Amino acid sequence: LLSVYADLVSNVSFFKGVQDAPDFICLIVEQLTTAFFLPSDVIVHEGELTTSLSFMYFITLGNVAVYHPEEPEKIVHQMGEGSFFGEMSYLDMGSRRTSSVCALTN
Repeated sequence: LLSVYADLVSNVSFFKGVQDAPDFICLIVEQLTTAFFLPSDVIVHEGELTTSLSFMYFITLGNVAVYHPEEPEKIVHQMGEGSFFGEMSYLDMGSRRTSSVCALTN
């Protein structure tokens, strides 16, 4: 299980170069929690203020849609297994989320 999540974490662009630092990868993986979402569940809301309690998400199963609330029927981007989002909550804490993301499949 560690190797599956370690691969996900080490594929994140701003973690590149830390593949040779297994202690760092283990530290990140130990912080991961599992969350399940049903189709149409909103995972993050555009405009939401990021705080120390905000999450970054790694998709291990299913698909999500990125959209803007003023045009919810217009999907800007779709992501699936191996993708991630919400990294700005760590890189720029105190910023606002730039898009909404909802589950397409569970």
